[in-house]
Amino acid sequence: MRVCLRLTRNFENAMIFGGLGGVRLLLNLTLDSSFTGFLSLSTLLIRHVMEEPHTLRHAMEKVLELAVHYYIIGLFLVWLYLVEHLFEVFVTHQEMICSCKLHPLLLSVVNCSIS
Repeated sequence: MRVCLRLTRNFENAMIFGGLGGVRLLLNLTLDSSFTGFLSLSTLLIRHVMEEPHTLRHAMEKVLELAVHYYIIGLFLVWLYLVEHLFEVFVTHQEMICSCKLHPLLLSVVNCSIS
């Protein structure tokens, strides 16, 4: 199935696959022939046959865009969590932090939060 998926990336090959009854054979398969990942592979095969190249490219771009979006949001939430907890440390341990050599920007944030 992976070979068929790779070959049907080209729209002409996908049309040949569909014309020879590949989609019908996929739809007629029973649960006995199922394996892990079968549903996603068969769905992609059918999409290769049914969607013209521009539509398929647009759909793939949207999937990648969404994946990157969730990745960035996750990083931002981790950053927010760290800043929140570091800020508490800065406020509670002012003397220790002021005696250390800190970056001037970080020192100004600590001084502003205390005053």
